[in-house]
Amino acid sequence: MQLKKWLTGAVLVVLLDLVTPFILTTAVTVGVTIANPTLALIGGTGLLLGAAGLATVKKAKVLTPKFHHRFVRQAIQLPDESFSTSALEALFAVAESLDQETNCGQRLVCELAATPEAQLAPDEDLLISFIEDQSSLNHNQLNSPATTFQRAFFLGRQTGSVEDCANTYQKCPFSSNQTMEIIRSVGPAASTQV
Repeated sequence: MQLKKWLTGAVLVVLLDLVTPFILTTAVTVGVTIANPTLALIGGTGLLLGAAGLATVKKAKVLTPKFHHRFVRQAIQLPDESFSTSALEALFAVAESLDQETNCGQRLVCELAATPEAQLAPDEDLLISFIEDQSSLNHNQLNSPATTFQRAFFLGRQTGSVEDCANTYQKCPFSSNQTMEIIRSVGPAASTQV
């Protein structure tokens, strides 16, 4: 079981390394025109995937116990979550604003949520886990930037139909497979396309 955790952590670090330049490029492009129109259509989606990677790595660092002496127990110190919560809200706000014209981020989340977990690639599972880990919707959070992506997640889980997601988010010309391929193809080369 411990080996599985280490392998999962290693995969997440590799994914984060691949996605970080894309996150930075996407963040820089807010208010700036992107040279690649396909990348512009899915910009918010990449930002969400990057946020998922960052949140997972942060959580892994927090939950990893630090031992200074042999056979000494230590309580894990959890950091103040106020900064991370506001940072996640800011990332969701940027992703939502980038996703307003096409809804490709919402379609991706919906289609991935409708797909059985065993069929998801590691980066797709990371994104779905990130959306799923967000606090559940309540009446106080209806205007939260994360709400649009949470609704897409719930629609996908409830219907279990990729076709229903495609019909709901018709403005996006790309399926979840196409969107993920575009994100994966950008990788570290994204910084040269701004």
